[in-house]
Amino acid sequence: MPDDQNTQGKPDTLALLSLSQSEDDMRRLGVLADVYSLYFAFGHRDDPLRAELDRMIGRLLMRISGLLPPEAADRLDTRCLVLTGASGAGKSAALGRMFLKHPSFPGFGVAGSGCPAVRVRVRGGCTHGSLARALLRALDYPIIVARKDAETLWEMARERVRMMDVRVIYFDEFQNVIETANVDEVQKMLNSLKTFLNHETHPVLLVLSGLPSIVPFLEIDTQVFRRSVFIRFQPLDADDLPLLSKIVGDLAKAANLRVDIPKMAGFLPRLMHASLFQLGTSVELACEAAEQALMVGGDTLEVGHFAAGFARRTGNADEANPFLAKDYHLIDCSRVHRKAVIAPDDDDEMDKRRRMRRKMRATK
Repeated sequence: MPDDQNTQGKPDTLALLSLSQSEDDMRRLGVLADVYSLYFAFGHRDDPLRAELDRMIGRLLMRISGLLPPEAADRLDTRCLVLTGASGAGKSAALGRMFLKHPSFPGFGVAGSGCPAVRVRVRGGCTHGSLARALLRALDYPIIVARKDAETLWEMARERVRMMDVRVIYFDEFQNVIETANVDEVQKMLNSLKTFLNHETHPVLLVLSGLPSIVPFLEIDTQVFRRSVFIRFQPLDADDLPLLSKIVGDLAKAANLRVDIPKMAGFLPRLMHASLFQLGTSVELACEAAEQALMVGGDTLEVGHFAAGFARRTGNADEANPFLAKDYHLIDCSRVHRKAVIAPDDDDEMDKRRRMRRKMRATK
């Protein structure tokens, strides 16, 4: 049956999902859309990232615009920008915002826009071949049905990049390429990346974001490593408390909620601890607190809303909730369904978790 006939009579999924929401729910969702749309740009993180990308673009321009004679242009390496940080640091948000606001990349993320930069979302368990498929999908290549070997897929991707005149490829969540890859697979992926950096007629900038574990991966190949520039988003510390204060205040304003920031100042270290000292997670927790306040019909954002949001997220009891517990700094906020603070000398349970993690890594 032709594909166009398969969709005849298909229910309107959006309409069906909307049936679960009342008029009040839809109004609240409109407010929440404003809340979740906020992006918090902070110079000490965003400015170095933008400056390095612009510097790399300038280097590429020298190579492809004729500013340099051919023999000198061949010696000018194209670079790879690598952004690392813990989960929840805000890497994807920062890079996505940077590309969306960059004057060189209008239409970023929009199919058919002709933007010279593309974003590839790397999925878990990625292989050499599936990474090429992901790149082809990002390049609006038709779905590939026939079986093709990985090298053929990469050749197709390189040709597609050239035809579309793409000059920047951004691989997001790049740590997923090393989850299941063996040494041979890793080297194949690195070789494929190198072909973009050192292509004779169509060099391409690479941008990689991921967990710090991608650095040893890149160190395997000295040619890739020496062409890379590394930036790391550091965990939050006490100097970032004013930053958290601004986040909470701005999110409350977007949600049409009042908030007494001076009164809540003592709670900010708890928010930092609950977020595992990661900026992106802090924003998520603050958004969920605002959502909690709107759900109960409140007009003021309070600590209790943060506590309720954390409990909903983790299933932890009050004694293991960093917004409520007296000794909140003893709580391991990476754990869920806890009924009490885990004692620092609870070595048996911690050792069990470490052994489980080592076993999982050994089987990959």
